[in-house]
Amino acid sequence: MPGRPNHRGWIVLESIQASSDGLCVDFFQHLEGGYGFEQFRQDPEDLGAWTQLSYFSSQRFPTMLDAVTAAKDAINWLSDDPIAGLRLQSWIRQQLP
Repeated sequence: MPGRPNHRGWIVLESIQASSDGLCVDFFQHLEGGYGFEQFRQDPEDLGAWTQLSYFSSQRFPTMLDAVTAAKDAINWLSDDPIAGLRLQSWIRQQLP
């Protein structure tokens, strides 16, 4: 597995930020196997810290592409934001053999 686990026990593979609104989605690998995603927000009153916004991270998917599909279904801006969509598509293409 590439990378090192973070404090949540995930190996973050990619973080896609919205073009505005201080939102992002992390795509990660679970240490126990499988893949997942989580949505975060960044607020000025939190001094710029990223705060978990949703609780999608408990779900596990057999492939990264399954996690991406689920994230696009669950998080509206990920599909609606053209810049984030381009970043996501670019990252997906890099993952394909």
